[in-house]
Amino acid sequence: AGPSTFAGRGCNPFFFSTSYNNDQVHAATGQAAQDAGHRRVFLLTPNYQAGRDAFAGFKSRFRGEVVPAYADQCAICRLKEVRLLDAAHIVADREEAGAAVVTNGLSLCSIHHRAYDQDLVGVSPDRRVHVSRRLLEDEDGPMLELLKGFHRQPITVPHARSRRPDPERLAARFERFLASA
Repeated sequence: AGPSTFAGRGCNPFFFSTSYNNDQVHAATGQAAQDAGHRRVFLLTPNYQAGRDAFAGFKSRFRGEVVPAYADQCAICRLKEVRLLDAAHIVADREEAGAAVVTNGLSLCSIHHRAYDQDLVGVSPDRRVHVSRRLLEDEDGPMLELLKGFHRQPITVPHARSRRPDPERLAARFERFLASA
């Protein structure tokens, strides 16, 4: 097993492993829990890199309570195909405010989740969608035009106020979006 920090986005070109990454088995377990319809789970992992990788792997596939809180739809485009919905973190787990709670999550379809993670789309503390200036100025066909149409539109939020996105977390994440613009 190898540490997941050397793979994926933070890939180290000098690290080669013939084994699996620490998060792979746990990602499959998270998917199995999701497929079985579990909404709440309790994870206990060791407090060192392999344990953190296991936790991250499980959560990468387990949508838990976030997607149902948003009535099983994307907060941006309202897509209701649950197989295409993800629980996106507002503040990442590895950050101090990155708790695994519904108020630190957004239900997003796969394309909007990817755009959000890449800071091409942001959500302001007043819960409005912002499309990056670069994308707003680009002309790249109907899919991008559709995305531009969500600029400054409100997101859909859970009905229960206690499950809505935390404005402080949204503000912290929105600062990152603005800095990358």
